[in-house]
Amino acid sequence: MLVHELTRRSRSFSGTTSLWSIWTGRSGVNGHTAPFGGRLTRGLDLSRWAAAEGLTADVPDGSEPAPLVLRLDRLKTTAETRRAKATGGHLPSTATTNTMDVSYLHYLRNDPVIRAWAEDIIDAALADAEDNARSFQIRVLGPQIRDRFRADPETAARDLGTTAARLGQALAGTLDTLAASCLDIDHSPFSSGRCTASFLTCLHCPNALVLERHLPMLCALLDRLQEALGQMTVPDWCRVHGFTWLIITRLILPEFSQRPARDPVKEA
Repeated sequence: MLVHELTRRSRSFSGTTSLWSIWTGRSGVNGHTAPFGGRLTRGLDLSRWAAAEGLTADVPDGSEPAPLVLRLDRLKTTAETRRAKATGGHLPSTATTNTMDVSYLHYLRNDPVIRAWAEDIIDAALADAEDNARSFQIRVLGPQIRDRFRADPETAARDLGTTAARLGQALAGTLDTLAASCLDIDHSPFSSGRCTASFLTCLHCPNALVLERHLPMLCALLDRLQEALGQMTVPDWCRVHGFTWLIITRLILPEFSQRPARDPVKEA
């Protein structure tokens, strides 16, 4: 009702039946117009203002200066980048009109100063998560252990900290969870008794055993984690998913992707 009262006089000049009527000084009756009468946008015509001010775009040496095409999104990007550089590229101090992830994804990620800051944050967070991941040794039945199991089941099972019977069940698929086999589901380290934890915690569990047939699901999980990185802030992603990502990429996949040693003589 207050807006209706405040715009009443302007509506009497513009003749609109819309609620919103403003004075622009350039168009409409006596400068009054209803900017949203025909569409729900209001063109600011920034390029016409830039031309009136004689603003030109950056051009190569020797080229004729061209009028500056000024858009609101480019103006916003310039303001965000300038503010970020003034704070040394520290994104939390920069994000004032948007959240930190929106500022980075839509305005700042193409700027080299901001990218350097973001890469430093990612490197530090992943280094911390990698230290934790390496201190945890998940059991992986790669091709070498699988071949040893066929030749000597008892020794291969002992090397994995389990029994030959339990390892045979895992190989048969009767112990499968989402992305691993569980060697002792009735004694969970996360709760008393039978395990009720999320399947995503399997890779953090000492009862887990990863086999070759789990690779498609693990690769699909990596894709989902990569998608999540575009929807979360970097610190949040590292806190929630960084440990899982490192276990898969640093501890599991290398066991199934061993390559022959390089021969420098042949390469030469």
